Amino acid sequence: MCGEVAIILNAMSRALIIFLVIMFAALTAACSSILPDATAQIAAAPVGPPADYRKLIRTGVPNTLTNGAQVSELRKTVGPEPGDWMACLKSEIKQSDTKQGETTPAETKANIAFIAVFIEGETVKDFRRSVVIDQCESAEYAPLNPPIPPATVKKPPLKRK
Repeated sequence: MCGEVAIILNAMSRALIIFLVIMFAALTAACSSILPDATAQIAAAPVGPPADYRKLIRTGVPNTLTNGAQVSELRKTVGPEPGDWMACLKSEIKQSDTKQGETTPAETKANIAFIAVFIEGETVKDFRRSVVIDQCESAEYAPLNPPIPPATVKKPPLKRK
C-alpha cells in the first residue's frame, strides 16, 4: 500500500509541475508586448485644435457661466485633464445676500469664478471649476463674445451744383 501512495503522490507532483510550467508560460506571454501598443498609436495621430473653440464654449457651457465671460487661449491638456484641448473661462457669478425669510432684496455680490472647459474633437467634453493644474488664475483673457463692429452708415453722395 505504501508503494501505491508513493506512485499517486509522484503523479500528482508531476501534474502540479506541468500545471505551474503552463501557468508561467501563459502569464509571461500575457505580459509580453507582442501586440502593438495602443498608446503609441494614439500619440502617433496628433489632434489639431478645433476651428472655432469660442463657439464650442458658447454652445457647450450653460449661459449662466458664459454671459459676460472672458476666455483664455486654447492649450493642450496635460496629465489627468480630460479631452485634447482646454480653455479657461473667467466669469462673474452673482450671489444675492438675501437670507432665508427676508422679503427685501439685499445687495448682490459678484464673485469671480474660473472655469476649466475641456474640448475633444469638435465638442465640449467637460467643464468644472478650475484647479491648480489648470492654471486658469494666471492665464490672459479676452471677451468670449467678440465685440460687434459698429454698423457703417452710408452717407448719401453730395450733390454738386
